[in-house]
Amino acid sequence: MLVLYSATVFLSAFLIFLVQPMIGKMILPLVGGAPAAWNSCLFFFQALMLAGYGYAHFSLRRLGLYRQALTHLLLMVGALILLPISFDRAATVPEDPSLWLIVRLFKSAGLPFFVLTALSPLLQFWFSRTGHQKADNPYFLFAASNLGSFAALLLYPTLVEPSFDLAVQAKIWSGGFALLIVMLVACRLTVKSETADTAEIESTDQAPSYETMLKWLVAALFPSALLLAATQFITADISPVPLLWIIPLAIYLLTYVMAFSTWNLAPAHIKKLFFAAVMVFPVAYYKLNTNLWVAAPLHLAILFTISLYCHTYLARNRPSVRHLTLFYANISLGGAVGSLLISFIAPLLFTSSAEYPILIILSCYLTRHFTLAEAADKTEERPDESLVLTVIMGTYAAAMFAAIESIGFAKFLQHNAHNIGINPEIGFLRTTVLFLIEKQNSCKTLAMILVTILPLLTLRKLPRINLAMFTMVCLVLTTIWQTGNAPIKLCSMRNFFGIKDVRLSIEDQMVSLIYGSTVHGRQSLNLESMFDPLDYYHRNGPVGSAFRQLFSHKPDLKAGILGLGIGSLLAYSKPGNEFTFYEIDPQVIKIANNTDYFSYLATFKGRSRIVCGDGRRMIEKSQEAYYDMIFLDAFSSDSIPVHLMTLEAMRMYFSRLKPDGVIVINIANRYLDLKPMLAALANQLSLYGLYSLDRVFDQNDPGNFGRSVTEYVVLTESLQVATELKKCEYIDWQNLRNNIAAGKVWTDSYSSLYSLLQPFRR
Repeated sequence: MLVLYSATVFLSAFLIFLVQPMIGKMILPLVGGAPAAWNSCLFFFQALMLAGYGYAHFSLRRLGLYRQALTHLLLMVGALILLPISFDRAATVPEDPSLWLIVRLFKSAGLPFFVLTALSPLLQFWFSRTGHQKADNPYFLFAASNLGSFAALLLYPTLVEPSFDLAVQAKIWSGGFALLIVMLVACRLTVKSETADTAEIESTDQAPSYETMLKWLVAALFPSALLLAATQFITADISPVPLLWIIPLAIYLLTYVMAFSTWNLAPAHIKKLFFAAVMVFPVAYYKLNTNLWVAAPLHLAILFTISLYCHTYLARNRPSVRHLTLFYANISLGGAVGSLLISFIAPLLFTSSAEYPILIILSCYLTRHFTLAEAADKTEERPDESLVLTVIMGTYAAAMFAAIESIGFAKFLQHNAHNIGINPEIGFLRTTVLFLIEKQNSCKTLAMILVTILPLLTLRKLPRINLAMFTMVCLVLTTIWQTGNAPIKLCSMRNFFGIKDVRLSIEDQMVSLIYGSTVHGRQSLNLESMFDPLDYYHRNGPVGSAFRQLFSHKPDLKAGILGLGIGSLLAYSKPGNEFTFYEIDPQVIKIANNTDYFSYLATFKGRSRIVCGDGRRMIEKSQEAYYDMIFLDAFSSDSIPVHLMTLEAMRMYFSRLKPDGVIVINIANRYLDLKPMLAALANQLSLYGLYSLDRVFDQNDPGNFGRSVTEYVVLTESLQVATELKKCEYIDWQNLRNNIAAGKVWTDSYSSLYSLLQPFRR
């Protein structure tokens, strides 16, 4: 019996967590690969989990165990008939797809997911009515549930996603669902009906108080909200793909496993970890954009410690088995509210990711009102907090951040070595200087962490610090310092697709569009260079080379451009040219059209048109063999919309190109090297591929004003075009297929970032 129930709970949890990344991957192309799509999915999952737990709680009391079990089995059979799960890729997507996406998820996957979420509390309740010797404490089945969840999260990115396309994945999942129904019937047959009537369910056992249930809800809310906030904060700079969704979700789940197990950490150790995590949060928050590979693990560690604290509180305050379903319903309600706050409320209230630090500050109050102490220790007097010490420590941390960020470690070492008469250009000092130059960002981040946690290791009075006040002081002072050293913010917008800032640099006399943490276009305020293409589109860079070598004498040039930015590419247009921009984010269109910030679109108005929508879906509607060039630059921050780079997408692009047309792809990225995947595409489609890394140029040369390091790939079916481009004297175009080892081709059903990640790319 134990094996049967454990296997059934394991399979139900396995299916729940296997379908989540699968559905997320299915819906990403519908919304242009926006990172916020996963948050909408998580809200959908949390909402249905709430519905499932609520249904389990109330149906047992209204229907009794016999009728409830029959009802649930019929619902599962009905859900099986609706499988496999699929989504219509031809559906029309509104400008703000948040609510539209939730509705689509409910229509396509609502019933199957709903009936699965109710199974964990139902099976635990059924087991408590079997008469087994362990029936009085069915919480041990929670371990089997978590094991199934972990197995799904581990196997999806490592086995399922690389081995099967989405259609096959959906069929495999449907088969698992059918097997679960059979196992569920077997479990139902073990229940002793004489112990399962409504009267026993509604026993005289005292129900939890409203205060207790509210604390359950809050303790579940914070980890859920932090899961979404941290995931969105990290994936905005890489790519919204299952691999990067699963890691935070697995950490979140791990804390549940630990909290409800016998091998959890001691409460005192959990509290110390909580203090340390909150104190290093400012470092993680401000250093993510410059050093992802050090800062991202900090964000995951913070998620782990705060979630472990909250889930340990839940485990230590769980009720008797008679109120098991009520307990789970409150937990799921907290999770759903947390998802709602981050997915829908925060974008309406903030134009930045302010909800993330606010959550951290509010979570500091958990240690005051949600104690992990044993019952005998709960009356222990809490030491008074020192406001003065708190402000001093917060100021100290902010001052150290500013000092470390301002210091060049290598120059500092060289200068002091010269002062004491030592030559820093030889021996160990030279090696150290070179290391500090190469790993400067990592060294700064680690130094910030050290100076932050040092007081935790040395000052006994640290537990008397008000954590919320410390974090607030540190964040506010650091923000003030950064604001004073950053360009002036003229405008800030946020929607489903991301955060956009318009900034003015007085020193450089430039206005910039910042998408997430990446510059997506700059325009000079100097009249002589106001309409020059800058940054990744500079005339002396790869883009200028392509236009000069291939299109300088083409009076009727037609270009399809996926990604508007600020319209910088219009600087290459001439009378009679047609530049069509495909932009999915209406706020980007609004910013680019605002002449208070940028004027490319207004100046070259007769040569351009803008189509709002996903670039791939919109350009597919254009006529075949229409464009001379298709330009791919539709990234938000450094995040890659994978569906724009698949085999099917490339075939469609080339069908819209003329025989001598080219696809120009901006692959500049801090964390991913796309060349192996594009080399594989070139091999698969028998294309001529060229690439250029433009990073060696004289920055003091006035002709390179506004020029940035960038990297491009050009794909074409014409050998003549490829040969002509290689004739460029000032840009080194190299053969992609000859010099780059091909990776695995991305398709609409398969994509993987494993081999493309560059942890130490600077």
